Amino acid sequence: MGSLAWACCHFGTMNAVFSRCILLCSCTTLNSGVFQGNVALTSWLSMVISQIGLTVAIFIVVRSTKHAWDYSTSLSILHFCITCAVTGTAPTNWAWWVTLIVATLIVSVSSELMCYFLHDLRDIQKT
Repeated sequence: MGSLAWACCHFGTMNAVFSRCILLCSCTTLNSGVFQGNVALTSWLSMVISQIGLTVAIFIVVRSTKHAWDYSTSLSILHFCITCAVTGTAPTNWAWWVTLIVATLIVSVSSELMCYFLHDLRDIQKT
């Protein structure tokens, strides 16, 4: 249970840091750029970047191919619950749902592949 708590803290911290950095850049220096102070795009981009970082966090914490999909799915469900608790309602934006489902699938598959090729196969010694 300690590793799941560590992964949750890591995921939450990464999401907060990325969203703040992107929001600061979009509001101050890139005001005429792509973001133009768009909070929805900032939130989407921070979610995508933190999901990519979650793949690495699962590889470091879990190190098991069998449990990688479970951790990624559990963290996505936890993300949904926290989002509902913070906003007070379930997300109604279709882009949020598509991003969450696709990101969960990608994180699940990529973390399984990372654990399999970089950890499980390393244990097999050629003689």
